Amino acid sequence: LAGSIVASAGPATLGLEAAHLSWAQQREYATSWFPGVELTATVGVVEDLRRVKDDAERARIARAAAAADAALAEVMPMLGEGPTEIELAGALDVAMRAQGADGPAFETIVASGPESAKPHHRPSRRRIGEGEPVVVDFGAALDGYRSDMTRTLSVGGLADPVLERVWRVVAGAQAAGVATVADRV
Repeated sequence: LAGSIVASAGPATLGLEAAHLSWAQQREYATSWFPGVELTATVGVVEDLRRVKDDAERARIARAAAAADAALAEVMPMLGEGPTEIELAGALDVAMRAQGADGPAFETIVASGPESAKPHHRPSRRRIGEGEPVVVDFGAALDGYRSDMTRTLSVGGLADPVLERVWRVVAGAQAAGVATVADRV
């Protein structure tokens, strides 16, 4: 909601983000919440205001990322025990909370072996095997902000030489991208 406020009289006009409200919600606001106030459709006002983060917002995002990163480090030893995807995802969610997060930012994805190629795989009872890729897509919610990380791991190194080569190419591309961005900041 965005609006202009008339001193002590409440808002004379109130902007409603049109892309995020249904017609029924708009009518509810007009009749029950803000009778007599001119409602104006806006597009992108809130998004424009939130696009550039201030120092406090960046600090909260960094804390959410740090909680997720520390949680992954905490649960990584489990990989050597052959957990199921569900067990690793659940342990990661608990560890993020233990690191101070309010909870996961979204449903944690753990996809191993042939499932690792599926971007929105739901963790299953499949046991994570040695030498296969394990994709972990996760993030922490903390103080209203969220982190989002994707990590590709393996237990004891990748058994397939083609996968090993792909991993090296992707890691090199990522490093080049990070270096390019770092040079421009």
